[in-house]
Amino acid sequence: MAIARANKHEIIELSHILYLKEARRKYGAGKIPRNCPERVQYEQEISRRVENKLGREPDLICLAGFDLWNTDWMIDKYYPRIINVHPGDMTKAYEGLHWMPSAKAIIAGDESLRSTLFIADKSEDKGPILMQSKPLNIIRTLSELESQGEKGLTAGLNVSLILLSSTILLLMMISGPRPMRKCRKRWVISVSVCRMPSKCRAIGKYIPLPSTI
Repeated sequence: MAIARANKHEIIELSHILYLKEARRKYGAGKIPRNCPERVQYEQEISRRVENKLGREPDLICLAGFDLWNTDWMIDKYYPRIINVHPGDMTKAYEGLHWMPSAKAIIAGDESLRSTLFIADKSEDKGPILMQSKPLNIIRTLSELESQGEKGLTAGLNVSLILLSSTILLLMMISGPRPMRKCRKRWVISVSVCRMPSKCRAIGKYIPLPSTI
């Protein structure tokens, strides 16, 4: 948002918090249905504001850090004009939000990660693929982050590789990284996995996304 303002781009803001506040009370945190009325209403209001500003439907919609599944209403209205960046290799079915694609790649023994640019549809990260980023080497990236002051990343990766046959990483994929931070070894695994998506998503946004547009 700050970059857009600095470059004097027009910005239309609409926070989802007010729309989903009641939905969280109704369904529970983290349990809001994808196509619940509150989410559909939110996307309809986004669409209305954008189209009123443009005077027509948008030619292309780029999801950048949106982190919400689009409702079926949104997909039906704009498909195939919605593109998204996923911080994982969709050709290997590394699906999920945030840290999960990185965790799946590490469990599979991959040396590198890729971000994927795709057309959003009603599936969860299974839409038609347009382009992939160059490989992002896991060990080299963690070493670079450590050289910038972060600690324990490569150690966490090494521990995770040793413990692949145990239930630790499987537990993390079920319950998320927060419960893993109760002990030191599990904490460094959690940090190592969770620091990769931002780097992977960045190389997807800054190269494949502009190229596709």
